[in-house]
Order: sequence, then structure tokens, then C-alpha cells
Amino acid sequence: MTISKTSVTKKSDFIDSLFLIIKKIVPLPYTEKNIMKIEELIAIVEEEFEDEIEQGQLAAEVKFREVFDWNSINALRLIALVKTEYDVTINAEDIQQSETVQDLYQIIEARIA
Repeated sequence: MTISKTSVTKKSDFIDSLFLIIKKIVPLPYTEKNIMKIEELIAIVEEEFEDEIEQGQLAAEVKFREVFDWNSINALRLIALVKTEYDVTINAEDIQQSETVQDLYQIIEARIA
């Protein structure tokens, strides 16, 4: 792709064109497609555990093990959910070290990057 002087009449047009070229050559590590949001994680967890918690019970600061019956089966469900949804592997130790939904989110987000 070449940019001729006649096709670019303004500095802003040139900068926009240059940005598009750079974006094609050097993909950014985070795009809107792969940026994980905590609200997204909360919605997915609430959906997976709908038989145990009501929608809207989870929030970033909530201690998730206090919201519903926490056992080894639910831990495995959460591990599988994270692997399926985000292609990130977490383990029982990660869950044990996470007190809040925010803690768990930070572990997952760090492994996405």
C-alpha cells in the first residue's frame, strides 16, 4: 500500500493513513475483541452457576465463596469455565488465593496478556 502526496491533503489524513498501515503491520496486543472486562467474567460465572446464585449477586468486591456453596465440584466447574471462555488455565491454588471476584479476575487477566 502506497500513499501519494496527492491522495493525502491534510496532516490528519496522513496520520490516519499511517496509523492504519502500522495497525496492519504491527498488531496491538490488546484489541477490543480480546480485552477482558470484569463485568463479562461476572456475567459468565453467574450464568454457569445459575442453579446456585441469582443474577446480580456477584460484583468485583464480593467474596465469591461466601455467595454460594463452595466445594470441589464448583471449583472444577470454574476452572473448566475459565479454560473454555478465555483459554486460560487456572488451578485450585489460584482459586484458593482469590478472596474476591476481582482477585480471580486479576489472575485470569494476567494470563491472557
